[in-house]
Amino acid sequence: IAYKSDYKDDNVNADYNYPATLTPSYETTKKLTCLKDGNYRQSIDKLKYSSVASTPQMLQAKVNAQQLSNLNYRSEYEKSKTHYTLPQDVPELVKAKSNAELYSENKYKEGWTKSKGQGFELSLDSLSILAAKASRDIASDVKYKEEYEKGKGKAAATSDSHLLHSLLVAKRDSEIAYKKGFQESKTQFHLPMDMVNLSHAKQAQALASDLDYRKKLHEYTVLPDDMKVQWAKKAYGLQSE
Repeated sequence: IAYKSDYKDDNVNADYNYPATLTPSYETTKKLTCLKDGNYRQSIDKLKYSSVASTPQMLQAKVNAQQLSNLNYRSEYEKSKTHYTLPQDVPELVKAKSNAELYSENKYKEGWTKSKGQGFELSLDSLSILAAKASRDIASDVKYKEEYEKGKGKAAATSDSHLLHSLLVAKRDSEIAYKKGFQESKTQFHLPMDMVNLSHAKQAQALASDLDYRKKLHEYTVLPDDMKVQWAKKAYGLQSE
């Protein structure tokens, strides 16, 4: 109590005055102010800043924007698209004109339109008339059969090699002529009963017949006191166990 009495008296009656910036703790707190969470996370809209337009990144961005601009890309064309002339003897232009004439329907019908109202003469011996007549005669069925109709009732009975050959081929191909010999002799032949082929056929038929296969050979009876019967009974009794 005596130890703290002087301190209490001095603390009540004394008035101290010293700059706060002289203490190390104040300096440390001041330096940590910018690191506070409130200042660190404040909105960018509240901050005042100005961008530098002369930085290399900004200059490169401006150049890229101008290069990618469709207006700048077509500006020269829009200025000069109606201020140029094309020579008339350019190969592409000459080719385009000739193609246009070939595809033009008016150009295609020009000659016929000019001459359709005028009379024209077509001689009977002109190539087109003669060709049309020849084509008509070739395609005409009447003209095709004209020679046949004239000579079909006037055929001469002369021996022709082609005709004889055709008759021979027709006889060979005829089914009636092919079967003529068989029809004449099919009821005029007989087979001997001891013929080898006939005997073989009979034996084969007997082997294939179901009646002969199932024919009973003989019927017999067995005596009860037969030795073989006794042995069979004894063997059956042994096997039954």
